[in-house]
Amino acid sequence: MYRLRTVLNVHRRTYGILPAVCLRATHVVSRPRYQAAVLSVFLIVMLLWVVFAIDSMVLRSILLFTHHNSPAVCKEANLIREQFQERQNRINKEIEMQDQILSSQDYLTNEVRNKLHPITTLILEAGSRICPYHSNTLVGLLQVNEDESTIDADLANLESKFKNRVSVYNRESRYKRNSKNTDLENDDNQDSQLENQSTTHYGNFTQMQFSVSTVAPPIGVISPSNCHPHRRTAIVIPYRNRLQHLKVFLRHLHPFLQRQEIEYGIYVINLAGNGMFNRAKLLNIGFTEALRHYGKYDCIIFHDVDLFPEDDRNIYTCSSQPKHMSVAINLYDYILPYEEIFGGVTALTPDQFKLVNGYPNAYWGWGGEDDDMSKRIKSKCMSIFRISTEKARYVMVNHQHGNEKGNEIQVERFNLLKGSMNRQPYDGLSSLNYTVHHRLFGVLYNNITVTIGQHTMKSLTTTEKVLNLLIVLLCVFLIYLLFFK
Repeated sequence: MYRLRTVLNVHRRTYGILPAVCLRATHVVSRPRYQAAVLSVFLIVMLLWVVFAIDSMVLRSILLFTHHNSPAVCKEANLIREQFQERQNRINKEIEMQDQILSSQDYLTNEVRNKLHPITTLILEAGSRICPYHSNTLVGLLQVNEDESTIDADLANLESKFKNRVSVYNRESRYKRNSKNTDLENDDNQDSQLENQSTTHYGNFTQMQFSVSTVAPPIGVISPSNCHPHRRTAIVIPYRNRLQHLKVFLRHLHPFLQRQEIEYGIYVINLAGNGMFNRAKLLNIGFTEALRHYGKYDCIIFHDVDLFPEDDRNIYTCSSQPKHMSVAINLYDYILPYEEIFGGVTALTPDQFKLVNGYPNAYWGWGGEDDDMSKRIKSKCMSIFRISTEKARYVMVNHQHGNEKGNEIQVERFNLLKGSMNRQPYDGLSSLNYTVHHRLFGVLYNNITVTIGQHTMKSLTTTEKVLNLLIVLLCVFLIYLLFFK
């Protein structure tokens, strides 16, 4: 020990403390009895490094395979899919019987009427009908008007039109007022009871809520004027400081949705302040607030404000599987960028969205949350449904993504994607927290202004880079000792 201390002191005075330690370590490990130990340490470190590098590719793939093919995981997804299909079959059958009655086939009328749901009977007696599954007012390919010179006047005319229009529920109320029973409040309560009753006696679809209603929705939800809708869609838009895009979007989308004869509401989730933007968290808030406002929505569409549909045959409703709607975008030459993409415009039923625990809240800045949602969908035994590129065409406003202040590119997104499955049970709807500053329900859209806190998650990227750097330096040092000294 005394000799080692003496040598270190000499080297320290000559070269400095760090070179002295390195030189002495070289003398020690250059002896044969230490070389086996150093080689063992080197091999262990290299093995740990290799395991650390491939765990995201191998281990997560194994977990994804076993999780995706687990009967327990698939059971709930299959149940949601079956219930969705049953509702669709039920309403299709109801519309088919309605059309038979309206076609004046007298010999079928009495037999068919006995099979109708009571709500359908009330609608037909009022001189109305259930909206057809395929609207005959669709025009197909559209021209997106991006001219901003007349945008304010166009929106004012559209708002005036909505205020003066008579919805199908107003027609229903007028029918009740002229009938023998003039107690409209009691009628509405009776209609609500009919909607919630079991359909055991109206087919093989038990304990299933009927899709058609005679009760008017709240302010902020727009209904067709000539038929009772059986599809109800909430459009959720994450938003901050994009007023001109929003105006063009509203002018284009309202006539588009009216031709599809669905009941819909547009929810603009406005992020207050200048903090970091979090699209995924705003979408979770939009989902929560939309159902809080109107609990009858059977489809939630998550929509970027800079995307405008070009074909009204792209129906804004959900499917038995999560639906990717913006398949073909002009800036990408109407080609799907990559197979796993699930961004832009997407549609999920409330049950599907709850099953995957919504979007992850961990993505601050631009990018990553849509690919994470794709992983979540597949991990819950579901698949992504896309319609043909002929109909799923969109125009995107040409602007630079990831360059806006507060919405810079998410540099951690690839590392977050690696841990997607691990975070899914606790990162999403179950961990959502936010503050609502105000809720304004209007004619053209519903404005919900919120704050969502600040980005406080520790950077995983920096930690991994430091660990990798330390491992590399250690390995280089050991190689130097073994082969060059």
